[in-house]
Amino acid sequence: MDEKNIPIDKLWQEYKKTSSIEYRNKLAEHYAPMIKYIASRLMVYNTGDDLEDLIGYGVFGLLDAIERYDPSRDVKFETYASHRIRGAIIDNLRKKDVIPRSVRDKVKHLDVVYKQLEATSDKSVSDEDVCRYLGISIEQLDALYADINRFNCISLDEIFVDEWNICDTESLESAYDRIELKQILSEAVSMLPDREKQLLQLYYYDGLTLKEIGKVLGISESRVSQLHTKALLQLRSRLRKMQFIAG
Repeated sequence: MDEKNIPIDKLWQEYKKTSSIEYRNKLAEHYAPMIKYIASRLMVYNTGDDLEDLIGYGVFGLLDAIERYDPSRDVKFETYASHRIRGAIIDNLRKKDVIPRSVRDKVKHLDVVYKQLEATSDKSVSDEDVCRYLGISIEQLDALYADINRFNCISLDEIFVDEWNICDTESLESAYDRIELKQILSEAVSMLPDREKQLLQLYYYDGLTLKEIGKVLGISESRVSQLHTKALLQLRSRLRKMQFIAG
């Protein structure tokens, strides 16, 4: 058999039968494009790492997924591996802890503000609500978001990487958990203001880049990034109110 053209299912059979490094590497080569795609999505962190750094982190997640994956389970490898790759990248970014304490404090403060405002209202918290609560202007609030956004220390992936992650071997229970997660997340997103809702849809579901979203919304890429940060602060607050995540 021409080893360059071995069907992927045959590669899995041979790897699981032999644990051969050669077959593992062939599987990794086949699925490598997943790493670049996921890494490019996580560039929203803007931590100073370039894309190649994130891809390097993701390689460890892919190799871990290959070693742990059970082809006999009714779960696509791509689904399983995407969580492993994403988790490996985020874990490495967290370890570097490049975000200044002052910025973390601002995120925590805004988290508290959103939490308190959400507790007293059934509607989404607006910029005006936040400004009144803090006694600042819209311009000052925008500057606060811009400061936080320079480090982009909040991401939808990070919200769930600890709260919900796929099991090593998918069970019926974890499959139900995944369905419930999608329902809860969909409900929380539906409560956001229209522009923030559209932004999350374009970024996380349609796969557009920040630059492409800017063209759709008619705003600058930096403004899209600020709105992304704000939308996720609102979403995290809403999920806390729904008692889905701790805090």
